Amino acid sequence: MLVSPYTPDTARDEAVRLLGEVVGKNDPAAEKIATRKAATVSELCDLYLADAEAGRLLTRRKAAKKASTLATDRGRIERHIKPQLGRLAVASVIREEVDGFLHDVAEGKTTTRVKTAKKRGVARVSGGKATASRTVGLLGAIFAYAVRHRVRPDNPVHGVTRFADGRLMLTVLGGLAEFEHELIHVRTGEGRARAAARGVKIGRKPKLTAHQKREASKRRDQGEPVREIAHSYNVGHSTIPRLSA
Repeated sequence: MLVSPYTPDTARDEAVRLLGEVVGKNDPAAEKIATRKAATVSELCDLYLADAEAGRLLTRRKAAKKASTLATDRGRIERHIKPQLGRLAVASVIREEVDGFLHDVAEGKTTTRVKTAKKRGVARVSGGKATASRTVGLLGAIFAYAVRHRVRPDNPVHGVTRFADGRLMLTVLGGLAEFEHELIHVRTGEGRARAAARGVKIGRKPKLTAHQKREASKRRDQGEPVREIAHSYNVGHSTIPRLSA
């Protein structure tokens, strides 16, 4: 059972104090909201990553993000989002700023070199349209996270037109290729079935006729050298030993 730290008198005094703060425009709840809205994009990104790494953010498949996906997200945040938007207050970001960020990344304004964990390791961070589109997609997820936590009422990424992502075209082409492969397989099987029904033999034409096989087997059984028999029929010497008696 929970025990209140207040007596009836002290509880009444505390209520009066809080009410006085509200009347005096010193509302504690309002202060918390103001604090949240004063948070920067950089701080929001850190909170988003912390929840994602803890498995509290689910993908569209209702599963936690994979370690490889989290590593990619962190790279895009540290190398593109924070340098360009990190100092902005979350509540102040507008669509035009996101659109400008998209084009800045696409034009390579975030290109740089960063030290990696490997000894003397250096990675080149490049921009481009594909990187810009995927990074803005991640930024949209981060601001959606902010909306869910009432840090701001809307998502400034909504309405920003991104560049076409090459991965979509590759996915479509891959699907078409797989479908065509299955279609060829089905048509080939149907053609073989029709040919077999007409009495057509499927496969390579035999190197020796039935008569030649019997003749070659007889010569082999009589002790004639295999190579000489094979040469007389213009076949490889390994063909003759495989003939049945």
